[in-house]
Amino acid sequence: MLEIKPKNIEEIIDLKEDIFQTLSDHNMLEEIASKSYVHPNGFAKIVYETLEGTICRLHIYPPGAVADKNIHDHRWDFSSVTICGALPMSLYRVSEGKGHILHSYEKGGARGHKISRIQSCHASRVKYLSVPKMHGYYMPSDLFHRIEAVKELTITYVETYPAQRKSCYLVNSEDRSTSGEEEVFVPQALTVAKVKKVLMLVARKIQELE
Repeated sequence: MLEIKPKNIEEIIDLKEDIFQTLSDHNMLEEIASKSYVHPNGFAKIVYETLEGTICRLHIYPPGAVADKNIHDHRWDFSSVTICGALPMSLYRVSEGKGHILHSYEKGGARGHKISRIQSCHASRVKYLSVPKMHGYYMPSDLFHRIEAVKELTITYVETYPAQRKSCYLVNSEDRSTSGEEEVFVPQALTVAKVKKVLMLVARKIQELE
């Protein structure tokens, strides 16, 4: 089961200093903007940098960001630290049965992602938790979960590790499978101005922790 642990401020201070350097590097800002986008659930995903197969990201959930539509796992393990706010999350057990549908979710090309129905299943929530400011957790790739709607501005720093498989799984009460011609979600890159604004917000929130 997921274990939430308190984090030391020193683990985040280096990120603030790195952000300040990035803000003065236009080429770096352009690179970050080209890989970053606003998720359909309403949060901004800033793909900050890649270090030896580890992708460092910032997730900014404004008030009003909705819950995940799907229960899901990931292709990779990851770790997350909450910089401000609180990240609400439900953990699930997925088993044989009825009431839900298990799908595979595979990253595609320019036309987005492919979702394929696998079989009927049953999903039951086993735990609800909220990850508070300056706490974090390690999420294994095969743990099914769902991010719930946030109640306040919430920022998390996420490190995703090398992928262990080509696809992940989604669980939904509806059949969400797509045809080969149907777009699921095609991310639209953020502008440099938007990225700068978001990074300045993150740096300011880290400063408030000191």
